[in-house]
Amino acid sequence: MGEDFALSGATWFWFFVPMPILIILCAISLFKRGEDS
Repeated sequence: MGEDFALSGATWFWFFVPMPILIILCAISLFKRGEDS
């Protein structure tokens, strides 16, 4: 059970961590695009 819990924990970690990064990157690109035009 310990190993299974660690594995699922890593899976959730790698599933959720990229989400805020993608959102931040999208916000930055939109902000820069709005700044340029």
